[in-house]
Amino acid sequence: MTDVSQPCDNDVSFHGTPFQQWRQSLFAHLQRHRHRTLIRLQGEPRWRHALIKALLEPWQEAHKTGLWITESEARAPEALPKGCTAMPRARLKQALGQEIDLAVLDLADGIEADALALVGGMIRGGGVCVLGLPAPLRNEPNPALTAFLGHGQSDPGDGFTQWLQQGAALTLRQGSGTDCLRELPDWPAQTTPSNPEPTPQAFRPTSEQEQAWSKIETVALGHRKRPLIIDAPRGRGKSTLLGLAIWRLWQTGKTRLTLTAARPSQIHQAWSFLQRQPDCELLSDTRLQWTNPQNGQRHFLDYRPPDDLVHNRQPSPEVLLIDEAAHLSQALLETLLDTYPRVVMATTTDGYEGSGQGFALKLLPRLRERFDRVFHHTLSTPIRWAPNDPLERQLNERLYLSSSPFSEQTRRSGDAPSVRTWQTAELLTQPNTVNQIMALLSQSHYQHRPNDLMRLLSLPEQSLWTLQQGQQIVGVLWALPEGGLPSFKPGRRFRGHLVAQKLAQLNWDNTWQSLHGWRIQRLAIAPDCQHQQLGTHLLSTFLQSDAAQKKDYVSTSFGATAQLIRFWQRQNFMPMHLGFKRDHASALHSVMMVHAQSDPAKKITTQGWHRFYDEWSWQLAGPFAELPADLLTSLWSLAPPSNEAEAGCALPDYLAGRDFDSLALALRHWTLSQLCQPTWPLDALGQAWLKKVVQNQPWSKALADTDCASRKQLEQAWRSWLARHFTNQANRNGLKHN
Repeated sequence: MTDVSQPCDNDVSFHGTPFQQWRQSLFAHLQRHRHRTLIRLQGEPRWRHALIKALLEPWQEAHKTGLWITESEARAPEALPKGCTAMPRARLKQALGQEIDLAVLDLADGIEADALALVGGMIRGGGVCVLGLPAPLRNEPNPALTAFLGHGQSDPGDGFTQWLQQGAALTLRQGSGTDCLRELPDWPAQTTPSNPEPTPQAFRPTSEQEQAWSKIETVALGHRKRPLIIDAPRGRGKSTLLGLAIWRLWQTGKTRLTLTAARPSQIHQAWSFLQRQPDCELLSDTRLQWTNPQNGQRHFLDYRPPDDLVHNRQPSPEVLLIDEAAHLSQALLETLLDTYPRVVMATTTDGYEGSGQGFALKLLPRLRERFDRVFHHTLSTPIRWAPNDPLERQLNERLYLSSSPFSEQTRRSGDAPSVRTWQTAELLTQPNTVNQIMALLSQSHYQHRPNDLMRLLSLPEQSLWTLQQGQQIVGVLWALPEGGLPSFKPGRRFRGHLVAQKLAQLNWDNTWQSLHGWRIQRLAIAPDCQHQQLGTHLLSTFLQSDAAQKKDYVSTSFGATAQLIRFWQRQNFMPMHLGFKRDHASALHSVMMVHAQSDPAKKITTQGWHRFYDEWSWQLAGPFAELPADLLTSLWSLAPPSNEAEAGCALPDYLAGRDFDSLALALRHWTLSQLCQPTWPLDALGQAWLKKVVQNQPWSKALADTDCASRKQLEQAWRSWLARHFTNQANRNGLKHN
C-alpha cells in the first residue's frame, strides 16, 4: 500500500493556519446544522492519504467514528486516521443499519458506486464523506472495476472516475496551495427541528412515523385485503418504523408476525430495534420472541425469505411486513398479496437500494384495480441528518439515486421513435442523457443498482442503444460481450460470460465458449410506453445492426414469465436452459434464450434446443412439477415438433372409459404434442390436467383448484372437457361421439 509516512510535495500549505481554520469552520458548521458534505481530494495517492489524516482531525478530537472502505482487510492502509476502521467493500452490506460520522473512499483502494451510495446513507448529521481521486486528466486504475470484467476483456476505462470529478463538491487539489480554501458554501440552515434517532429506550417517533403507524394499525386490525405501501428516501426511519410497528402490534395481542425482504441484511435496522426492547429474546437467526410480562403470553416474529412464503404458506402470519419491497418482482409481490390478507410493504425510493423509483409508479395502479382500498404513505423528513443536506444532494446528482420521473407531456410526443447507439465518451458530456437512461433503468428493473452507472461508464466493448421520442429517451438496450474463451473443462470457471459457459457445460460443447456473442443485460421501456411495439422496434434494430451481425449469436437471461417468453420468441430467440432454483427476490426461474446469427451458432443452437426439450419433458415431472401452467404452456409451445402418432389412441381410449393409470404415459405424450400449439385451454380443468398428466403431481393438488370433490368426479369432468375441446382429434382417431 501507499507509504504515507514520508512528506508529500505541495502538502505544507494544508497544515498551516488557513487550512486549520477552514477545516475547523467546516466541522463547526456541519455540527451546528446537522448537515453532511462530500469532500473531494485530487492528487497523488500519497498526498491524498496524508491530507485525509490532517483534514479529519476535528472529528477525531470529538471522538467521532467512521469507515475507510478498502478492497480487502489485507490491503488496508498502514496508518488509519484515529476512529476509522477498515471495512472491505464485500462486507459493507453487513454494516447496513449502522451509523457513522465519516467515510473515506480512495481510488487506490477502489471506489464502487454501490459502496459510495451505501455509506452515504450511514453517515449521521455533522459528518463527511471523503473521496480520494487523481488530479483531473490523470489516469489512475480503479481496482473495484476488476470484479466486473469478463475473462479476456481489456482494462476498463476511467469514465466513472471522470464522472466523480464532475459536479459540485468541496474540492482540495494538490499543488493549488490555499487557493482552493474558498469560503464555505452558503448551505441553507435547517428550517425545522431535526429529530436525530435516539437510543431505543428514548425513541420518540416523528409525526410522520405516527401517521404511518396509524395506517399500519388499520391494516392489522381493520378490514382484510387492504394493503399499505410506505415509501421514503434513505435516512427517513422507514425500517425503524417497521420495528416500532411490530413492537406495538405485539402489545395489541398479535402473536404471529413475519418480516421478509430480498436479503436478510435488509431487515437489520428493524431487527436490531426489536432486540433492544425489554423482554425480547433472540431464539435463532430468523426468530425473535417477546414475552408479555403481564400475562406471560409469548409473541413471535419470524424472518422468512419471499420464495418460502410463496411455496410454504403455513404457518400463516397474522400480518406480513415486507422491507425493501422494490427489490422483489411485481409478480412475486402480487402473489404475496393474494396469499396473505394483511400486508405492509415498505421501500426506499432512492439511495443504495436504488430500485424503488418505479415501484409505486408500476404497482400502485395495479393494486387499486384489485383491492377495494390501498393505503399509501410517504416519509419525507430525514432523521439521521437535517433537511436540505448537501451530501444527499451531491450523491443524488452524481449517482442518480433520485432520478426524476418522465414528463407526461414528453411521453405523449407524436414524434416517430428514433434509435441510436452511444459511446462512453459521449455520455460523459451529456449528463441529461445519462439521467434519462438511469431513470428508465431504475423504474424498469427491480434489482437496479448504482453499480449499473459505474459499469455503463467504464466497461469496454459494451453496446448501449436508446429509443427516443421527441427529447425523451423511452427505451434502453444494454448488451455485454461474451465468448472467445478457451475450451471448456469441468470445474474450470472464467469470470463473466454467463450464457457461453453455462451452455458449454450443459451441452458438453466447446463451440459455445469459442464463439462470440452479445448478452443483453437490460432491455427497458418506459412504463407508459409499453405495449406499443417499442421494445420490439428497439430489439430488432439492434439485431440488424453491424454490431450484432458481426457476432455469432445474441443471448439473454431473465426471470421467466409467460409474457416475457412470448416477447423474446417473436424475435426468434430459442429457449436453451431453465434454472432449477427460483430466485429469492423474484420467485421466478431464470431462463436463457439465444438468437443464432452465424451458421456454426445456428447448428449448436438447434442441437441445444432439442436437448433442452428432451430433458425438460422428463424434468416436468420432477424439479419443475410446480411450474405454473401459463409458463409451462408458453415454453412448450416453442418445442420442436413431436410425433403425435406416438400417442396412439390414448385420447379416444381414455374418452371411451379406459383406466387412467394404464394410459398415463401415452396421455402424457399426447398432451406434450398438443402443447406445441399455443392453444391449450388454461381454465381450471386444463391446469389440473397439466398438473397430473405432465407434471405428475398428486391427485390432491390436481383437485385443489377445481370444483370436484374426488378423483372420480375430476375424471368425469375431464372426459367431458376433453371431448368438448378435442372432438376433432378424437374422431380422427376413430372414436365417434353420440
